[in-house]
Parts: sequence; C-alpha cells; structure tokens
Amino acid sequence: MTLTDVLNLARDAAQLSAPAFLDRANVAKPVPVRYVLIDYVAGTPENVTFDERRKFRLLQITCYSRTSRADAFALQDEVAVHLLAAGLREGQDRDVPAEGSYWGAQTDWRS
Repeated sequence: MTLTDVLNLARDAAQLSAPAFLDRANVAKPVPVRYVLIDYVAGTPENVTFDERRKFRLLQITCYSRTSRADAFALQDEVAVHLLAAGLREGQDRDVPAEGSYWGAQTDWRS
C-alpha cells in the first residue's frame, strides 16, 4: 500500500462502515517496514447507542518504522501535511452518518 493509498483511505474514512474501512485498509496483511496508526474516537459520551454516535475525532497521527526513528518522523510529517490538505486535523470533530461511524476504532494503514 502506497502513501497515496493511505491518504485516500484517511480522506474516505467518514464514508465507510467499520468493516468496509478495515477491509479496504488491508489490516490482515503482514506488517511491513512502515505503517501509520491513526486513532479515532467518537465525539459523543460512551453511554449513547451506536446510532447516536455521529462524530469522530482524529486524535493523533503516529508513524512507526522498523528502520529508524528519523524515517518514522519524516513519514509522520508527510502524512500530517497531506491529511491537513484533505481537511483532517488532529483533534478535529467530523460529522459522519450513523451507518459510517464507529467507536474507539484503532486502525493502521500500512505502506
């Protein structure tokens, strides 16, 4: 999966259900050298029903590398810039349709 694929997934996350999102992110693939972990949490209290969870928040962008910290930080900066351009910002709430929302999902995009 290329960085472009990663960014396209991030941009499309609000339109996909959790199963479709995970399937498209190919999370079952073996872990390669670099991957991106982006945490989302719903913007509503934990005691609400699934259908009421209409927001998610991009909490953080964390990149990992098996080769070097410098490579991980460089990738993190690159991803952050592209996510910003796509309209996703750390700590930002986004409205999503109920059928496309998910709670506490922790998804990694692997490049």
